[in-house]
Amino acid sequence: MTAPGTIARHRVAPSELDCTLPGIQHIGVRIEAADGEIEHLPVSILNREDGPSLLITAGIHGDEFEGPAALLDLVRRLEALPIRGRLILVPTANPAALAASARRSPVDGRDLNRSFRAGASSISEAIADFLVAHLLPAAEAVLDLHAAGRALIMPSVMLDPRPTDRQGFRRSLGMARAFGADAVLVIEQEETGAMLDGAVMASGKAFVCAEIGSAAVLTPKSAALAEAGVARVLDHLGLTAGQSDRAMSPRALLAIGEDLTVRTTASGFLRPLVEIGAKVRAGDALARLIDLAGAAPDAFIRAARTGVVYNIAGGGPVEAGAFVATIAEELPPLPNDDAIWAASFERHLPPYQE
Repeated sequence: MTAPGTIARHRVAPSELDCTLPGIQHIGVRIEAADGEIEHLPVSILNREDGPSLLITAGIHGDEFEGPAALLDLVRRLEALPIRGRLILVPTANPAALAASARRSPVDGRDLNRSFRAGASSISEAIADFLVAHLLPAAEAVLDLHAAGRALIMPSVMLDPRPTDRQGFRRSLGMARAFGADAVLVIEQEETGAMLDGAVMASGKAFVCAEIGSAAVLTPKSAALAEAGVARVLDHLGLTAGQSDRAMSPRALLAIGEDLTVRTTASGFLRPLVEIGAKVRAGDALARLIDLAGAAPDAFIRAARTGVVYNIAGGGPVEAGAFVATIAEELPPLPNDDAIWAASFERHLPPYQE
């Protein structure tokens, strides 16, 4: 008999998983890599009546705690929630990294969100392969919960600027707005092809990545932001009705092109000089780099473009080439209208592949 407040998971191999079974399944999926490493991945699946389907992942990076906190709580409330359709939850997608509070897996040293490529030679690649091959086909949309790790970030929901089609981008944008973070950011990332983002977009499904929380610290406020955002997305997609509050309209940010990311040119002690969300001009000082030995004068790290500080390093000792900040362009305030939001972003995006 399972004690109140606990979850009993039965272990299965990926080939034994059936995402269509009615009711609630709490499973520990046995993931085995080609090198022999094994991980048991917690997955919860709810199927109740006909309706939309959503996959929510969290804990891909082990030093980002808001997503696991939100989903671990949601798993325990599944039975009581009036959900219609299919909801698949992966609260700790990278268990070994989460146990170590580390971005990368301590098992193979890899970043799980740079492991979504063909093959399953390491445990990170095997987990990525399982998510794409066995869970993604069972969902119409994906919400991936992240945080800033050891940096500071504006609570936001990110979309990729290279959508496969107009409908897919607009569905993703609707999810992003519904989440209710401070900002919706369309951002160009260099390694999308090896990320969960790229795998989902290649399948033609809606995808958004929420970035909630900073500095590898879970607070009541950041946990509540993640929980409220998940509830709003469930309402938005129609898995629930009336289970969330309405969010304020977020800021619209765009991060495409050159000079988005600022990095250090030398090692030293980094002292940030601006807050996240601050408006800066090209040439403004973002941080001061102090030589720990005192042999060189302080260096100021400056913005290469005008815009909004989307995220910034938390400060402290850094090496040359370390991340300092990302500067995004802010679009004019937009009314609460999906079509206007979509058109405003689409003016800056490459043509659709239609």
